[in-house]
Amino acid sequence: SDVAAYGDTMMYGQNNGAQSAWVTRAVQETCAARALQCVGYPTYPPSDDRAFSAAGAPVVSLGFQDQVGAHQMWLAFNGGDDKGLAEGFVPRVFRTIHSAEDKIEVVEGETIRLAADSYEAVIRAMDAKLTADGK
Repeated sequence: SDVAAYGDTMMYGQNNGAQSAWVTRAVQETCAARALQCVGYPTYPPSDDRAFSAAGAPVVSLGFQDQVGAHQMWLAFNGGDDKGLAEGFVPRVFRTIHSAEDKIEVVEGETIRLAADSYEAVIRAMDAKLTADGK
């Protein structure tokens, strides 16, 4: 989990190798089962998951933002030359994290609860898959 302080839209990376396909599927099934707004990123920004992915471990990077920010970030990383964002536009999250504006006041308690509940559901879905596969 990286970037999960505000908003109700879960973002997830889809660029963690074939070994992570079943983990991504668990995320997608959780989103559907909970009617949770989720945005999958074919290219997700580099995060702490990269070391695990490089080692061949199944992994997914998850985060939360408001819906507009999640889509703006998707466009910034996946929209190509015709992404539709203004020249030099930087999504709010990238103006906030690791900056002087990265303060506890930005954190929304409801998002922390939603993230925790959602991550637990993803972990349970993954556990069910591993149990069903006898692992």
